[in-house]
Amino acid sequence: MAAEILVINGSPRPEGNSARLAALCADTFKQRGASWEQVDLRRLKISPCKACGQCRDRKAKYCAQKDDMAPLYDKIAQCRALLFVTPIYFFNYTAQLKTFIDRLYGIWNWDRDFLAGKPTGAVLVYADANLYESGGINAVSAFEHMFRYLKADLRGFAYGTAGDIGDAEKNPDLLDRTRDLAEALTVG
Repeated sequence: MAAEILVINGSPRPEGNSARLAALCADTFKQRGASWEQVDLRRLKISPCKACGQCRDRKAKYCAQKDDMAPLYDKIAQCRALLFVTPIYFFNYTAQLKTFIDRLYGIWNWDRDFLAGKPTGAVLVYADANLYESGGINAVSAFEHMFRYLKADLRGFAYGTAGDIGDAEKNPDLLDRTRDLAEALTVG
């Protein structure tokens, strides 16, 4: 059975603030009776898109590359909601998450509506004082454009400052916004 909510954690740190915020989302999902699955990109070997065109020409279902992205396509297609969790590294989301997003091109070539109407959102955490100084605004913009293009139901963003490991727990506004977003993903 597919997870109702798929959480994509783009952080390379197993015990960082993104992991803590993803755990908070999982607690919220559990309280609301929603099933979820978390994918930690740091554990996977996902190669960049090679622009070979085999997905576009339908010579290979989703992608010709046989790496750790292959089993994720069906999970993405079958989930009811999708949440991204990522730190901001040098003015945008992580390289791990960018590689994952680039590889969504393969599923899009097979099903242009793979995210249509699905509730989506993103949790962002950064070390700087605000969304603009951190470059988090670039990630927000990229997510907004992607979700709009893919016809997803963007439920919102949760973001805030948490530079050192453990700082997320010291930011009550960030925790509240993250909980609110997780709750929003469990509704219809």
